[in-house]
Amino acid sequence: MFPNIKNIEIDYKYCGVFASTLDNLGFIGEDPKHNNLWYNLGYGANGILFAILGGMMLSKLYHKEVDKDMRLFKVDRFDN
Repeated sequence: MFPNIKNIEIDYKYCGVFASTLDNLGFIGEDPKHNNLWYNLGYGANGILFAILGGMMLSKLYHKEVDKDMRLFKVDRFDN
């Protein structure tokens, strides 16, 4: 990036991080402890897919529609 600067050293280098859950699914839905706080958290290589699915599911939730697949992405599913 700076070819004219000689003797430059890299102090910090970052490549990227992939996070994942125990079941490799994101967290989508309403926070069980706080009203009006909803999550659409996708992790890993499927982040774009979770963003689309989450948008569709949260839209249904907002309109009081039931989506049976929401149970797969429950925010508190690991709390037991």
